[in-house]
Amino acid sequence: MWVDWFLALRILRDARMQTLLITAGVAAGVTVMVFLSSLMTGLQVNLLHKTLGTQAHVVVRPAEERARPLLGDAVVRRVEATAQRTRSIDGWQQLLTALDAEPEVQAVSPSAAAPVFAVRGNGTEAVAVKGIVPGRFAGVIEMTEHIVAGEWTVADRGAVIGVGLAARLGVAVGDRLRLQAVDGTSELFDVRGLFDVGNKAANDVWVLVALRDAQTLLDLPGGVSSIELRVADSFAAEALAARLRGRTGLEVESWMAANAELLTALRSQASSSAVIQVFVILAVAI
Repeated sequence: MWVDWFLALRILRDARMQTLLITAGVAAGVTVMVFLSSLMTGLQVNLLHKTLGTQAHVVVRPAEERARPLLGDAVVRRVEATAQRTRSIDGWQQLLTALDAEPEVQAVSPSAAAPVFAVRGNGTEAVAVKGIVPGRFAGVIEMTEHIVAGEWTVADRGAVIGVGLAARLGVAVGDRLRLQAVDGTSELFDVRGLFDVGNKAANDVWVLVALRDAQTLLDLPGGVSSIELRVADSFAAEALAARLRGRTGLEVESWMAANAELLTALRSQASSSAVIQVFVILAVAI
């Protein structure tokens, strides 16, 4: 063993310039690998944070209504899709309890959501009202850190809306806002807070109200239109969705299915990073 060390030290001493070049090459290669790894990881984390910042990992909805085939000898060339209406998940309380017991599920939030109109004076905007239980909803989508004015509360017919919608309607904290459902039913809400989640779509259309108030407005007594989940491992969301789909017969969608193109881009990015690192290692070795 001492012979190996003796020869190695002699070569390093006698070929100092070569040793310096080799050391510099290895250092440069390691620096490039660390930089690329940090850059790719940072981009992936940032993209995932922006995507999942306003989106549940898994969403459970009622099964879609589908047209039933005609009985008899009639031949139909095309089957029209049935118009979907806001419906409640059957037995959602029991399902909520079962989901709370799932070991990989961190938070579960029931909601009653549907498109409605927000009316303020002569201004009218199409929005998406979402009836929530604040404590549960904040476990799925962290809202407290995104409140930029007012407070995070929807008690006593309160509403929390996005900064984009507030700007278009000229609404501030303390103002009143009328929400009108498609059937003409309308309710007045007090704006208690404004949020900015860094997502223009959410900032422009979300109106968060109490679950019971949304149930009244949407004529969904005691029901919920969806259950949103947050899981410990976001990349295990599709496996959980598939399992729940088979167990419940409901429509279950993971963020991975809803953002298939983004997921493909992230995987391509990871593959490109690995290829570049291999080339750097080979270049240093040569």
